[in-house]
Amino acid sequence: MTTKKKGRPESQIDREQFEELCSMLCTEREICAVLKVSASTLLRYCKKTYKKTFEEVYPDLINEAKVSLRRLQWQAAQSGNVSMLIWLGKCWLGQDGTPDVEEPKEDEKDEALEQLLSEYDN
Repeated sequence: MTTKKKGRPESQIDREQFEELCSMLCTEREICAVLKVSASTLLRYCKKTYKKTFEEVYPDLINEAKVSLRRLQWQAAQSGNVSMLIWLGKCWLGQDGTPDVEEPKEDEKDEALEQLLSEYDN
């Protein structure tokens, strides 16, 4: 004779749907909302399925999404998308929009102006 568990039936989480939500960079709160489960249920599912907590599983599952996003950004930059070129330049090349040329000091400005004026007079 088997005994039945009392209480709510266990929520079923579809592994493919869970992993797809992670690959779309959904937050834990968003994933729980879509799957209609609580954070504690999601934690139990992760421990049972992956032998890890959600916080340990999530970074691994979102890496593929990050690679796909980078690939699309790179393709946009290569096709001449100026905004993407600027953004990638700032992120990867440290380009912040300020010129590398140092502003001349006041006395140097005066000397340069005097030189220009003397050349103009000649």
